[in-house]
Amino acid sequence: MIAKRIALAKLDNDPTIGKKLAESLETSVFESAEILERLCLMSGGHIRLFMKMIQKAMDHTDDLPISKRAVNRAIADAKDEYLDAIYETQWTILRTVDHSHQILNEQDNRDYQRLLASRCLLEYRYRDEDENLKRWYVVHPLVKEMEKFKE
Repeated sequence: MIAKRIALAKLDNDPTIGKKLAESLETSVFESAEILERLCLMSGGHIRLFMKMIQKAMDHTDDLPISKRAVNRAIADAKDEYLDAIYETQWTILRTVDHSHQILNEQDNRDYQRLLASRCLLEYRYRDEDENLKRWYVVHPLVKEMEKFKE
């Protein structure tokens, strides 16, 4: 049904195809728009993780629409994978980055690189008004929701 709508929208050269697709996802695939939004936010903007969590949610449901319970189980499964990637000594680093949005460039500290590689820390880039490249870092939303992070 969604594919048919996309095809029809393309045929009509409809400029609102994105909005129509989003509305179709909200009503046909997910129980509510809030559930889809939570899944998007918990992905941290990483499309592969987003798709993986959708697949997991589908594994936890029998038919469409995907329920809040199924999405929450998929998010919990993803959190568990992230938890395994974090060493005990790295929680302090994560909390520090959460407050500063910066990472230290210390010669002997490979923890930042490990946390970036495992996507526990996310790097965002943008250009300021003078076209200078700026970077800022955030803790992945899945990690921020963990009890260990809140301690």
